[in-house]
Amino acid sequence: MKHVLRVLALAIVLLSHQAAFAVPLTIDFDDAPDGTVIDTRYPGLTFSNPLGGDVFARNGFGFAPSAPNVVALTATGLPIFDASMGAVDVTFSAPQQGVSIDARPIGPVEFLGTLLNRPFLEAYSGATPSTFLGRVLYTGTLPTGCCFEVGPTETLTFNSATANIARVRFSSQQTQSSLHTWGLFDNLRFDAQTALAIGGPPPSPLPAPNLVPEPGTLLLVGSGLGAVAAGWRRRRSHLR
Repeated sequence: MKHVLRVLALAIVLLSHQAAFAVPLTIDFDDAPDGTVIDTRYPGLTFSNPLGGDVFARNGFGFAPSAPNVVALTATGLPIFDASMGAVDVTFSAPQQGVSIDARPIGPVEFLGTLLNRPFLEAYSGATPSTFLGRVLYTGTLPTGCCFEVGPTETLTFNSATANIARVRFSSQQTQSSLHTWGLFDNLRFDAQTALAIGGPPPSPLPAPNLVPEPGTLLLVGSGLGAVAAGWRRRRSHLR
């Protein structure tokens, strides 16, 4: 019986390790009411605007990549922004190797030409001063019509060679033309080991699939339990 208990304890350790490390965590901002300040809402993360002010979870008016909420720089009105209003900076308490955000471009109401500005994701290492690691631009189709036309969702992903991403920034360019291209941003994803590295619970919400170990792990654990149980039964039969 002691052998079975030992294997069960090992199985629990393996499964908890698999749940914490195998799949990146996702924050979809849907756990907060519209207009909620999220600056320090999620453990291990700090949200800020480099131009000042808070960062909010906002209703995406039906255009969120995963409804209902997106992340925004204003507490009221439309939850869209570009670099003229600032950006969302996300600082991690534990460095990351890969970070991504879902982005949708939105055309301005004063549509007078071809849009050139694009939503972007930037990555930085270190704290102060930080080192610029690189930028990922939205590559999909930009809106071509009037009055807040919305483009398709695209996931902007930055992967580093090592876990050295201390901060990411996302917004929409204001350097390619005079026309605004607004952005909607949702579903921040990052490395799962943050949950253990900061010594606290994983950020919420944590999608259910992240808690399910890969089939290979279940097979290994199941095989080990089966073998020990069979051996325990054989041993008991010899003792009778």
